[in-house]
Amino acid sequence: MQLHLALRGLASLCIVLFTSACAGDEVINPVFRVPPLQWSDCGAGFECAMFPVPLQHSLPANEAIEIPVIRKPAADPQNRIGSLFVNPGGPGGSGVAWVRYAHTRLPADVTNRFDIIGFDPRGVGGSLPAVDCLSDLDAFIALDLSPDDATERARVLEETKKLVNGCEVKSGDILPYIDTESVARDMNHIRVALGEKTISYVGFSYGTLLGAMYAELYPSTVRAFILDGAVDPSLSGEDLIMGQALSFEEQLNDFLAMCAADLMCELKAAGNPADVFDALQTAIETEPMPALGGDGRSVGPGELWWGVSGALYSPKSWPELASALAEAATVGDATGLLELSDNFAGRRPDGSYSNSLDQYHAVFSIDNPFPANLDYYEMATVELRAKAPRLGASFAYSALPSALWPLPAAREPAPVAAEGAAPILVIGTTHDPATPYAWAVSLASQLESGALLTRNGYGHTGFGGKSECVDAVASKYLIDLEVPDPGTECD
Repeated sequence: MQLHLALRGLASLCIVLFTSACAGDEVINPVFRVPPLQWSDCGAGFECAMFPVPLQHSLPANEAIEIPVIRKPAADPQNRIGSLFVNPGGPGGSGVAWVRYAHTRLPADVTNRFDIIGFDPRGVGGSLPAVDCLSDLDAFIALDLSPDDATERARVLEETKKLVNGCEVKSGDILPYIDTESVARDMNHIRVALGEKTISYVGFSYGTLLGAMYAELYPSTVRAFILDGAVDPSLSGEDLIMGQALSFEEQLNDFLAMCAADLMCELKAAGNPADVFDALQTAIETEPMPALGGDGRSVGPGELWWGVSGALYSPKSWPELASALAEAATVGDATGLLELSDNFAGRRPDGSYSNSLDQYHAVFSIDNPFPANLDYYEMATVELRAKAPRLGASFAYSALPSALWPLPAAREPAPVAAEGAAPILVIGTTHDPATPYAWAVSLASQLESGALLTRNGYGHTGFGGKSECVDAVASKYLIDLEVPDPGTECD
């Protein structure tokens, strides 16, 4: 009865309450009153608040979870357009940290005209409570994710079970409710609390899935959305594994080839870069290499995989990767590789870890169904060892936490259309290791109002200081709502 009454009165509510979602949008449960944001000064021109949202949006009168929100007011308030939400990806990335430390990557034309809004998704960073699984992930990071025999496979299974069990024991109460759809609803609550009829948004990587899901739920509140480094919501877990494995392998091979042609590449001093890498990988597989500048730790197949994969996200990291590989190959010191691994895995100097990896597996597992049959991961590894032997072979077992997850996936893979939304700009980079370009093409075609902007180049994502052309096109879209012509490309 309440549902019918609410729907019947929706048209008039949309006229009177401009902050409400209108026809075609999912509405906030009337049992839950969206509270105002209680801003306080948090230094350097930022404003911060803790914001309660329902733990279960279907039962809003029950428990709440608090998420931190940050705002950097528009530098030119007289010409302010509105609020621009930003999500840095992950899943597990802190929107608060990104806005505080990286908002200047956005063009000045954008930061002048928009309040930049970031928030830590439920379970992440400063949210209360936050997902916590294991305080010490060293053994998990050290796993050889391309196991060669039953003993190595048993080790991977044992340590993965420890991670999953830790998540269930420490964070079981919130694990069912940290799916991306719930985060999208949280974002709409923040919009209402801000008093905005529509919002603009920039989502990187996983943030594209969040943005697409938000647009699907609340199309009339979309002003201008940029989805950069797209995750294709229609892909199965198996497709995600294969796509990333092949893309990272291609990126590594291109890095090694470019290094061979570059007189300044440090790795060339040790010989042909591809041959040096292969020999080094084989040696580390046989016996972990000590990090002489560290605290007695060493680099095995796991740390090598994490370190190299992390460095491939940006060409700016390639000189550091070349140096680390050269140091390991020429003097047997894996210090540089260990630093790359620690940085990517979120390991702090004191040996503790951020919860970004915990949150990654928690959201990834509840958002995407993965095969529960453990034989799949061995068969996929065999296939990838043939197609992508350097890095790709480790990607199948990297998703093993999802196979062991104690909860079923909250959604099935499906295309997202966001019918009725304003034009949405999808940015794809042709040599993106983490989100293959084909995923951006697919998402842009799924969205009813999708438009594709192509960046020809390397690295993960394209907006925010990586291409003057991309920044100019994206800024024009955000400020003037000018959508680029079909087929537009940038270098």
